Formats: sequence, structure tokens, C-alpha cells
Amino acid sequence: MKKSFLVACVAGALAFTACNNAGTQNEETTTQEAALEEATSALEEAEHNLRTAELNLEEARVIGDEEAEKAAEQALQEAQEALENLKNDAEENLEDLQEGAEEALDSAKEQAEEAVDSVKEKADELGSEIEESLN
Repeated sequence: MKKSFLVACVAGALAFTACNNAGTQNEETTTQEAALEEATSALEEAEHNLRTAELNLEEARVIGDEEAEKAAEQALQEAQEALENLKNDAEENLEDLQEGAEEALDSAKEQAEEAVDSVKEKADELGSEIEESLN
């Protein structure tokens, strides 16, 4: 009876440890998803600003207003630069996310291997104790 209780306690402790690690990984995933949504929103806004600047430039040319055309060209150039900067930042962030995901996967694999090894050790110990108690 004591051995069964001990086995149940060890299994419960291992399960609790595994659940704690899974929670941390879920929080990291949620943070990464939020960052991705934020970056996507910023890119969409920059693309919208670029289209607006292009339309304003066309309108100024059609009207023949040179001052408006110069201002629209300046706004278009700024919108293009902002979009390029966002794309560059997004590429850098994507590389960082990929590296982070690879590190998290490696860490999860190591933790799983350690947990399996620990369970094997405890099972071997318990098996030995059971054999000794039967003899």
C-alpha cells in the first residue's frame, strides 16, 4: 500500500512539473502572437498611408497644383520610407522569433528527455524496492 501511494505521489509530482512548464510555453506563444498581430496592423496602416499618398499625388497632378504636387511627392516618399523601415523591422523580428522558437523547442526536448529519464530512474528504484519487499 505504501509503495502504491509513493508511486502515485511521484507520478503526481512529475505531472505537476510538466504542467508548469507547459504554462510558461503557452504564455510565450501568446506574447509572440500579440507581437505578430501588432506588426501586421502596423504594416497594413503603412500600406494604407502609401496608397493614400499615391492618390493625393495623382489628384494634385490632375488639378495642376504644383505646391500640392510637391507636398504629395514628399508625403509619398515618407510613406515609402516608413513602409520599407517596417518591412525591415519585420524581417529582423521574424528572424528573432524563429531563433526563439528553435531555442524553446530545444529546451522542451531537453526537459522531456530529463523527465523521461527521471521517470525511468524512479520506476527502476520502485521496482527494486518492490522486489526487495517481496523477497
